[in-house]
Amino acid sequence: MLAAAIGLSFVLPPAVAASEPRHGISAARGSNPAVTYYSLTKKTRSPFWITPGPDGNMWFTNPDGDTIGKITPKGVVTEYQLAKGTRPQTITAAADGNLWFTMRSRDKIGVMDIDGNLLHQYSVEVSDAVPYSIAPSPDGAVWFTDYAFESADALDKIERMTLDGNTIDKVDLSDCACAPLGATYGPDGNMWFTEELGATPEMEGGAYGTVDRVSLDGKTIDRFPISTTQTVLPQYLAPGPDGNVWFTEVAADRHNLGRVTPEGTVTEFHIADTFASTNVVTTGADGDLWFTEAGTSSGDVWRMRPNGALVGTSIPVHFNPVGIALGPDGNLWFTSREDGEIGRIDVSPPGRPVVLEIASGFAPGLRTIALGALVQWVLEAPGMHRVRDASGMGLFSFSAAPPVSFQTFRFTAAGTYPYSDPAGGRQGKIAVKLVAPATVHAGSSHRISWATLAAPDGALFDVEIQRPGEDGFGPFRTATTAHGAPFTPAHAGAYRFRSRMRLPGGGGTGFSPVATIHVS
Repeated sequence: MLAAAIGLSFVLPPAVAASEPRHGISAARGSNPAVTYYSLTKKTRSPFWITPGPDGNMWFTNPDGDTIGKITPKGVVTEYQLAKGTRPQTITAAADGNLWFTMRSRDKIGVMDIDGNLLHQYSVEVSDAVPYSIAPSPDGAVWFTDYAFESADALDKIERMTLDGNTIDKVDLSDCACAPLGATYGPDGNMWFTEELGATPEMEGGAYGTVDRVSLDGKTIDRFPISTTQTVLPQYLAPGPDGNVWFTEVAADRHNLGRVTPEGTVTEFHIADTFASTNVVTTGADGDLWFTEAGTSSGDVWRMRPNGALVGTSIPVHFNPVGIALGPDGNLWFTSREDGEIGRIDVSPPGRPVVLEIASGFAPGLRTIALGALVQWVLEAPGMHRVRDASGMGLFSFSAAPPVSFQTFRFTAAGTYPYSDPAGGRQGKIAVKLVAPATVHAGSSHRISWATLAAPDGALFDVEIQRPGEDGFGPFRTATTAHGAPFTPAHAGAYRFRSRMRLPGGGGTGFSPVATIHVS
């Protein structure tokens, strides 16, 4: 009754089958969005992979410069120097709240905290392995591929490492020059990998490339050929919003984006008749697939719906884009290797703040929004996850869903709303601001609004004020059902307001962020 009366955008969705789309909120489909570029700070600049971090920033690797970097939503770049010759390749947030990355030239896995401190360097099990892609699984472990062509021990191995770095399990794919490259957790509950030179009996003796499904215990391995007659060279993969896994192909003469169902049915979608490779694919907050593409002297980002239809034409970007990922700001962020830049595609519509749930939890953990905004949670973490109200008011509770899924809720009353995901005890907060003028004149009347609707049956608002010269807050309106009131200051100075929503019998939000009115 409370959720219905307050007019919040809340529906308990039914269970979603793996093959059904879990739609995001569509953005306007018109001309290409703006692209903004930010240069790296080091002399040697060649960013490769990018991923959202636990701190609400984007984190990236710079292999040629031997650095791990982060970039804030406003574009401030910081890089952390590693040892010479480390060559960090791919990076991901793990369940311990740190960034885990592969050290391509050191046969190690690195762990860095969000302050840029290198915490650990764990040696991999296989020598001369060239660890390449890394991805978390729902049990807290990380999986990575051994990509080396030179070592017979590393050609066909995938490894799994626990967060203490002490337990490493090897998964043997086959006795061939497989070259496992990409890695991701799939919506079906398995790990998925690409083999650039994977082969199956259907391939008539050729090694044209496969997509592999591996159970979390590493005991069941299924390999699915992409083509039985042509070299495909599959690259990287990611879970899609339709319950499938999507992958890219570096074979430029094919120029395809691929999709594989949980059962292993592979479909390729041709992009255009140009000589270019698809690099990395991710899902945007709009529920579409976004992927990078590099040609001989150009770069583009494409957008495709889960049914395989391209949305508009490509977005021209600086040469050789590789990594791409959805940021906590709702925009798409990508790396430009040749120009040494991080690019941001501005696709986050105003009024719809985004929160990501990744392996480390919610990013950002505290999101401050305007009154009446619709928040969209994008569930990317491996495993089954959901968002539910933790204020004791029972405002929302969604069904558990796999990656990539979307859950939304409109906040029409000011306050600080705790929420959680029962999986792993993850917690976050949404801070909703009340509406008040920034500057006014003494003696003039102005409206203060702490809700867009009157309080529903059973709910009350408490609004507090701190007047000039006072040490703390006192009552402005207590236990009111009105959603706003006039305010006429008698004297000059700074007046501060905050509010909350509560139930008389218990349960309620925390107080909202403070709004200050400067009176002259």
